[in-house]
Amino acid sequence: MQFFWGAKLAVLFLENNYFTAIASGILFMIAPLLTNRIVHVALTSHWLILASIWSYFSLIAAHKIKKILILQYFLIFITSGIHPYLAVMVFFIIITSYIQLYFDKKIK
Repeated sequence: MQFFWGAKLAVLFLENNYFTAIASGILFMIAPLLTNRIVHVALTSHWLILASIWSYFSLIAAHKIKKILILQYFLIFITSGIHPYLAVMVFFIIITSYIQLYFDKKIK
């Protein structure tokens, strides 16, 4: 999952350069932050943070707002069941996306 969301995040910034996105996904997958926490299963769920960052930047680019908001609700639900440490980070990333949508006048 770390590879998948890292590659999807890279595609947003690299304008569909898939080779570089795959390389970026591999980089996210072997990141020292993830490999150092491999002994603690709940803390290896950094893909949830990457998914919430991807949803934030996808909302800014205005890709299917309703589907991305549903993904964000799902991320909060899953993350709150895994670890509070990750849930707080994902929660604040998602809150910033709502604030951004409010200032862009896409929600009321």
